[in-house]
Amino acid sequence: ACDTRLPERLFATDRFPRNRLNIYSRPNILAFLCHVLRGSEAFAKIRESSFKKLFDLPTRQCPVSSDELEHDHQMDEWRRIRLALIIILDGVLIAPQQIHRPTLRYVQMLDDVDAFLEFPWGRESFLHIVRCMKPPKLEKGNPVDSPVDMLVMKLKQETFRLTGFPLALQLLAFRAIPMFLSKIPAPFNDQTIMDLTEPNLPNHPSIELDAVLQVEVNPSLRVTPLIPVVRGPQPG
Repeated sequence: ACDTRLPERLFATDRFPRNRLNIYSRPNILAFLCHVLRGSEAFAKIRESSFKKLFDLPTRQCPVSSDELEHDHQMDEWRRIRLALIIILDGVLIAPQQIHRPTLRYVQMLDDVDAFLEFPWGRESFLHIVRCMKPPKLEKGNPVDSPVDMLVMKLKQETFRLTGFPLALQLLAFRAIPMFLSKIPAPFNDQTIMDLTEPNLPNHPSIELDAVLQVEVNPSLRVTPLIPVVRGPQPG
């Protein structure tokens, strides 16, 4: 039976976009920051915040304007942590532009670093991803007559732009469907970004679509929901 609590599907079964995704987020920036800031007060403060988990990501699950931070060894900690945080946001978590530039709103929020670190950046990042994937209500500031038709037109382009931190969706799939981990085209290891000794993530390709399809039809497939499913009467 159809669950009316769920939104309408945009794609039929086994139908999905196949063109290249243009992802603005650069997880490699995390490896760079870890390398440059390791041992500093700024990095210790970042590691005590909700951003800590970013540096604990397994490198095997992360396919692959920061010169001032790297080379200015006299930079005070006040400026160092603010520069690092804005790089994390505009280069990894939010990444609203292909060429990374500081977002004025986020820069202004850094007047209070403690409040900045308490802000729900995970939700902010997720909303950016969702906005890219939903039928748009506005296009260049103007109302769209048919949002679904507009989305279809965008998906027919050679590339499709994604902002936010799309890697989070892939990490979610790896956690809920462990069989996917065996399909990553890289040697198995438990290395995290914190374990790296170089300022770059190891170079390996993304998981292939054919590998995903193989997992879907595998009779041994197990999916573990990360959010408890509470079954109850449907509205109406």
